[in-house]
Amino acid sequence: MNNIIFYDNKCKLCNFWIGFIIKRDKSKAFKFSSTNSKYASSLNIKSSYISFVNNDKVYIKSKAIIYILNNLGGLWKLILTFLIIPTFIRDFFYDLIAKNRYKIFGKEDNCIIVNKEYLDRFIN
Repeated sequence: MNNIIFYDNKCKLCNFWIGFIIKRDKSKAFKFSSTNSKYASSLNIKSSYISFVNNDKVYIKSKAIIYILNNLGGLWKLILTFLIIPTFIRDFFYDLIAKNRYKIFGKEDNCIIVNKEYLDRFIN
């Protein structure tokens, strides 16, 4: 397993995040799956936070975001400097946003409709 991003497909912030990644992932290195999918369930991926699987290693919360951006390459690799901030501090802010994401950004009733050219990058 390599470069799979698991996200809450009902969350508008998460959907924005996936769109952000797709637009910048010129090499089409990332695959995507909802945390509510059968695939995520088979891997025991939790639905309460973003997860990133790379080389059979699972990153969650702030570390997932850092490694996702790092894997975009270019100047995004500078994001690794955020690893000097202790995880409990980074994840405190992650959890604060995650806990209030529906109140702040809203919730989708249905999964976002994905452009047909990107369908092969989504795993059910």
